[in-house]
Amino acid sequence: VVAIHHPLEARENGGWHMTTGSVVACDALPQVSNRLALDLYSDRTSEGAPVLDAQGYVVGILDQCCVEEHPDVCKPDRYRGKNALGVLSEFLAAPARMSSMITVDAVRTFVLGAASGTAVAPAKTTPSWVLNPVTSSGAAFEVMDWGQGFTASGFPKSQLTSDAFNVAHQATLMFMRQTGCVLCAENAALTGDFAVTCLCTGFAVTNDLIVTNDHCVPMLNIGDATTFRTAAGQDVEAVLVGKTSIDGIGTDIHGRDYDMQARGDVALLRTRQRMVLTPVKLADSDQLEQFDPVLSVGHPAIMARTGPYVATAGHVMGANVQYPQDLQIKLPAHKGASGSGVFNLAGEVVGQVTNGGPYYWGEMTTTLIRNYGRRALTIMTEPFFLNLNPAPFEVSPYVPVARGKSTGGAPSNYIRTMVEKWAPGELAATQ
Repeated sequence: VVAIHHPLEARENGGWHMTTGSVVACDALPQVSNRLALDLYSDRTSEGAPVLDAQGYVVGILDQCCVEEHPDVCKPDRYRGKNALGVLSEFLAAPARMSSMITVDAVRTFVLGAASGTAVAPAKTTPSWVLNPVTSSGAAFEVMDWGQGFTASGFPKSQLTSDAFNVAHQATLMFMRQTGCVLCAENAALTGDFAVTCLCTGFAVTNDLIVTNDHCVPMLNIGDATTFRTAAGQDVEAVLVGKTSIDGIGTDIHGRDYDMQARGDVALLRTRQRMVLTPVKLADSDQLEQFDPVLSVGHPAIMARTGPYVATAGHVMGANVQYPQDLQIKLPAHKGASGSGVFNLAGEVVGQVTNGGPYYWGEMTTTLIRNYGRRALTIMTEPFFLNLNPAPFEVSPYVPVARGKSTGGAPSNYIRTMVEKWAPGELAATQ
């Protein structure tokens, strides 16, 4: 089946998304129910959308999302590996849940009548689809034509097989629980099951130090224990040793309050077991230039069904002119990917994924000022939900989200400063 809908998560990309999926037998729904479970993505603003069969006939409408969590009750073959979709320029919504479809009797009667020849089906047409709509995801002060040699996020295609992706992958961790791991042991067997809830992402800068975001540990005090899983399947217990909300820098270059809550949004944890991986190095972020290619590996929750360790690629926008603790990158951001490292093509960390917003927001604090000596404000002239333009015509089992986003986070030099403050001298062995 295919649903034509306007999911909330993808509204910045436009509307009229064409999402394919299949009907699934689901024990979570009563046998007498007029609902069916669909193996496709939808959310609360998809409600009421038509669902068509392979012949183009309406067979139902999307109901309130969703049917349970992904499917031990509906689908026993839950994916338990790591993501295998390749390098992405955006995230593709595929969360661990099913959609619900209402079967409409009147529509069913019409469809059956049309199939039997007792009703006349409408003539099919070939419409002219909008290919390049103006949506908020495409709004930018600098409009780039990347040509054939780059991805949509400005990453050189010739580098999509760079070993930097492997370096980033093996050093990236899943932040599983804000509680300790009593079963974690130095020589415990590795697991191949990655179908676990992931709160955030982290990366290893030594064999016992993990960097993540401050906002990933809001309820933890110094000394509290958590649980991480490495890409190799090793579970480790990690203790919080520092976070910037306590002693980071939250003022701009003029000493005015800028980020007084997160203060750069960095946290450091020390593991009680030695992690079996190769720690990553911290590069000199002061050497970054606009358009430098970068990559990241993280665990966006909205892609839970296709597995964690999602690789994305983009480019550097630049450091925030007023607040150097904020580096803007053209990469997607979403819940669960927070704390991911941002890497250069040498496999070195140049920054961190902390938050996301429209691309032009990132430009307003970086390139618009630095390149053009201009400043800009955003003025909302109409409610966001009334401004929905057609998305590019794409039929896909996935809904693209975070398209056209910029990502902010601490640059590597600030991360290094904080790690040295919380764990003096411990970076020397790996840097």
